[in-house]
Amino acid sequence: MLSIEENALLTSVGPGTPGGEMMRRYWHPVGLSTDVREAPQLVRILGEDLVLFRTKAGTTGLVDARCPHRGASLAYGCVENEGLRCRYHGWLFDARGHCLEQPGEAGGSPLKDKIRQRAYETRELGVLVFAYLGPPPSPILPRFDSLVREDGIRKATVARVINCNFFQIIENSMDPVHRPFLHGESIKVWGSIPEFTVEETEFGMRQVQYRPGPTPQQRYVRSVMYILPCSRMLCIPAADDDLSTPRPLTTVWAVPMDDPSTIEFELRFQPAYGGRGHDQTL
Repeated sequence: MLSIEENALLTSVGPGTPGGEMMRRYWHPVGLSTDVREAPQLVRILGEDLVLFRTKAGTTGLVDARCPHRGASLAYGCVENEGLRCRYHGWLFDARGHCLEQPGEAGGSPLKDKIRQRAYETRELGVLVFAYLGPPPSPILPRFDSLVREDGIRKATVARVINCNFFQIIENSMDPVHRPFLHGESIKVWGSIPEFTVEETEFGMRQVQYRPGPTPQQRYVRSVMYILPCSRMLCIPAADDDLSTPRPLTTVWAVPMDDPSTIEFELRFQPAYGGRGHDQTL
């Protein structure tokens, strides 16, 4: 059982906290690629209010939600070819936070060159937009199979927003015993207490669950990979007793919005029999 102090150490994710500084050393999904279109989006992650946008030239950006001029919300800003323009006085910021224009200032004023909006690096992969909120240099963005495989169909969703800290979600997701009691009536395959093994890995933890199959010679096998700091990869059993259907590979990120709130991004990849697949966002 964790103490109050130990729990806070793990689950406090704001700037300057030990947990928050650790979380900022990883890439996190902040949006779905197809949702980042003409209008900027307000994003809350790791206790910070930010705005995610895509310039008309196609570049994604993630900047502080408040304009440094008068504090107006950039969520109402106008997306242009070079960046995001504040609706209040028209200050224009690029994806790196540089101020490009300041309408109303005298021509040749050096003020805009002294202004820097807080901005974070973004990258797109597997129909998701990822952001890195830590110090440079940024680490390698993990290329999970569900993000890069091309032999099937990829679907991404914002699965849910939950009023609990991210670690509670991780702990629950790695607990196979609760499933037959809480989910057994709705999910036939999970309607029994499994045998399971757990082992530490270089990326986190791996759990393998075994349940009785349709015959004594067959078993359902469900693997769950916990990948530091807040993602998990799992193979979901096919519906009913169908053992011939290729299993979808699902990756879920439990991204802390702040200490008591978490948003989950889910990416499901369904392998196909031959041929190239395509990406979808639901």
